Order: sequence, then C-alpha cells, then structure tokens
Amino acid sequence: SPSIVISKPPSAFPTSTPSVSLSKGSMRPSIAPTPTPPSIGCYEFAAEKYAKRVTKYGNVTTSTCSKLAKLTNTKPHCSKTKSGQGFLPAKLACKVTCGTCPDGCGEVDITKFFFEDEAKKTCAFLQKRRNKWNQTKMTKVCNREDPNGTVPSGNVACPVTCGTCISPSISPSILISKPPSAFPTSTPSVSLSKGSMRPSIAPTPTPPSIGCYEFAAEKYAKRVTKYGNVTTSTCSKLAKLTNTKPHCSKTKSGQGFLPAKLACKVTCGTCPDGCGEVDITKFFFDEKKKTCAFL
Repeated sequence: SPSIVISKPPSAFPTSTPSVSLSKGSMRPSIAPTPTPPSIGCYEFAAEKYAKRVTKYGNVTTSTCSKLAKLTNTKPHCSKTKSGQGFLPAKLACKVTCGTCPDGCGEVDITKFFFEDEAKKTCAFLQKRRNKWNQTKMTKVCNREDPNGTVPSGNVACPVTCGTCISPSISPSILISKPPSAFPTSTPSVSLSKGSMRPSIAPTPTPPSIGCYEFAAEKYAKRVTKYGNVTTSTCSKLAKLTNTKPHCSKTKSGQGFLPAKLACKVTCGTCPDGCGEVDITKFFFDEKKKTCAFL
C-alpha cells in the first residue's frame, strides 16, 4: 500500500516549522527526490572503516573492509554488533565481505573486471559511468568476456552496477553469496560443502532487508577535495539543517566515509523502499520515552 508509506520517520530533532514545503494532499516533499543507487544488492567501499573493537568506555578501534577481506577467517569480526563514534560494525559496514547482503548479491568498488583487450577496470570505474553511458554501451561493457578466462566479466564482478543481481524470490539457486574477491588467494578461505557454492559455515544473522536503519552519530563525507582530503559531518547534524539537498545530492566518498545519500539514507530520503528509522528517534514506552536504539 504505497499510498500510506512516509518517506521519513518522525525526526529525532523536531522543529517548530517544517524543513521543506509539502505539496497539497501529499506527505512527500515537493522537491525532486535525489537519485538513489540500485535497490537490489550491496555496494561496498573497500576503504570504508568499521568498528573493529568498542570498549566499555566507548573508545573505538577501527579497521577497513579491504583489510577484513584479506583475513582467512572474518567471522569473529562479522559477528560483532557494537558501533561507536560514527563507525558501524563490520556486518553493516562491509556487507559484501561479511556476506550479510539481504539478497545475497553485492560488489566491492575495487574489484576488477575485464574491460577490453588486456585492460582491467574496477567496479568504481564502472559505477561512475553508469549514469553517463547509455544502456546499450553499459550492457556491452558488462557482457564483455575475457578470451583467456582469467578475469571475470562486469556482470560477474560488478553485479550491482551491471544490474545482474537477481531477487532471491525469482531464482535463489543461481545466487552466489559473494562476487569475486578483490584480493584473490591461492587456496579457499573457507571450506565449501559438496555441490554448493556457499560456505558450509552458518551465515551471520542479518538485519531486516526492508527499510533503512540510520545511526545519528555516523559520519559522512561532507566535502572531498581534488586531493582526496575529506571534511566530515554527522547524520544528526545533517538532520538539523533546513535544507539537506546540497549535502544529499553529493556522490563523492573518501577515506572510508560515504556520501550523505548513502550514509544517512533516512535523513536524505534515499531508502529504496521509502521506509527507515534513526537510532535516537524516541517512541512512547510505558509512560516514558525510549529510543529506537533501546528497542
């Protein structure tokens, strides 16, 4: 029933006046929505940082998804649930590496695919051109096969960008839990059960696949210079702005920080299904108020 879906949950920072004007009879802002990435599949930034360890005092030790991907056993990291200082746990920050994509399909920005002749390109290269190339050219590049069979095609290495992720409800038997690794090894990192393309170890529990969960303290790339320097801000500060569009329309990431449209999906209104919550939003609880984080 799309007519009753609200693009944002109640703000964690309510104001006396609305932040954007609403068109008559509509519960959605009259401004045009910010373009969103594909709703099927997970896109992972290798340089993104996650909370490797969170002490009882709130101190955080971080690592990156690329370092996590090089480990033989990622389970000790991917099973943790604590976040802190704007850093998410690995299972949420590095969904492809941890195998926690809700639909089992994803790609890493630095994974390479066969481009042409002897050239190899990354999924990030392809992602930047997704809105520049027409569909014919995009399909041609994604379908291109390596004659030597050593480098995967774009369809295999970058299924999110190429649009080859298939909904589990359509054909679960051909879904692979992870794309080709950006850091291939000579021996398998986990044992595979006979006749199966999935690891024999039990999967890590995943968050619900419907809706977005936003951490108010999460940092996003507010500004990225041509030299790669990054100025950050938090989703909570973004939510307090009267006009979030200038921040939510940016696409650059850097030093492990995502753009606001990906890091603060609830605040930016970029949840694929239009539904989400912020961890510090309060609700009524037994004559008291509690946050979504408590729940």
